[in-house]
Amino acid sequence: MPLNLSVRKEPALNCIAWFVVAFRVTRTANLHARRSGCRHVHAGEGVSVLMLQSTHPNADRIRAGFDAFMHGDAESARSLFTKDVVWHVSGNGPLSGDCHGFDAITAWGGRLAELSHGTFREELVSVVADDNWAVQVARYNASRNSRVIEDSSVNVFRMVEGEVAECWVLFGDVKSFDRFWK
Repeated sequence: MPLNLSVRKEPALNCIAWFVVAFRVTRTANLHARRSGCRHVHAGEGVSVLMLQSTHPNADRIRAGFDAFMHGDAESARSLFTKDVVWHVSGNGPLSGDCHGFDAITAWGGRLAELSHGTFREELVSVVADDNWAVQVARYNASRNSRVIEDSSVNVFRMVEGEVAECWVLFGDVKSFDRFWK
């Protein structure tokens, strides 16, 4: 059964199918993953993801931006984004919605840090890209008010001349993400 990402129906999200195959874990799926040589990554309760890697320059840019953000150096990532970048965050919680511009994106990341009292951590799992699109899969965790969340996310980036023009942030379990931050 396919994973339901619970997102708005955006035509651009169809590009996920190029890179990520998400499915309910079954013995058959696990056997197929081992036989095909795909990297098999646990992505949440009963969900697994088969990943590919990319060496395209846009994939390298996404990795560099991720690294800069994770090391608290967002300013060095500014050049990777268009001036009018839009960041769409899935869900219906306090962190959901659209961020317009790089400063709004970094403010959103600041809210993650603030609301988690600095415990929010993210690990890059995979990035694939071509000239127009990049897809990043990550695992994240945080603690807040004696609660813990661990999940995966998929970011779909629309690239324009090597810069991020738009991104859709999709959580593996968006309802849990929404509840955690309320």
